[in-house]
Amino acid sequence: MTTPATKDVSEFVFYNLKPSTADYVLTEEETPDGYVPLPSAITFKVNADGSILCTSAPDPAVYKTELKEDERVFEMTVINKKMAGFRVRKVSDHGNKVLGGAIFVLTPIAPTAGSEIVKVTSYGSGSAYFENLAPGQYRLSERQAPTGYYKSHVTYLVEVDASGNLSIKEEPYLTPVNSEISSIPMLNFSIVNEKERKSALPFTGGGEERSLDTADCS
Repeated sequence: MTTPATKDVSEFVFYNLKPSTADYVLTEEETPDGYVPLPSAITFKVNADGSILCTSAPDPAVYKTELKEDERVFEMTVINKKMAGFRVRKVSDHGNKVLGGAIFVLTPIAPTAGSEIVKVTSYGSGSAYFENLAPGQYRLSERQAPTGYYKSHVTYLVEVDASGNLSIKEEPYLTPVNSEISSIPMLNFSIVNEKERKSALPFTGGGEERSLDTADCS
């Protein structure tokens, strides 16, 4: 049994449900864009006297129920949680200056489906945003450092559970990252880049000095 849906409809009513020894099963066939699908079906039973009994395990984070016995009405509020996302910010090890131009890659880890997501940190805030992440595991890495800085080789394990909860852990010891205080309602954390060091070497037989970028020696 299904009921037609439009993007403007948020309430559905099922009438004249007959008593049955088998459970009625309520599933979500289509989820609003940017929200986590209902993780499991909701089941209930209509008894011979018309009373209704919810038979699936209650989960307040997923749905709320209210049974109005006098009206023989079973009201259910299904909660769709916004899909997970996070912000990563690049900062310098010199004065905590924000850095634009860093390229980050978020790669799904099998069996998580999808293609890698590539983001570049902005020059205004040093931030890159990864949003609308489906449940699964991902790996965050830095592909390119900002100009004049060494690339960070630290990777991060990003996990999104079936309810849309997100966690980020620094590899290889899986140390959880702490979300920074921000007005943005998502997990925020910073990655520090070390500024490239330069040394001065004299030209042979002359009094001038030249600047040698140590990155060129690698």
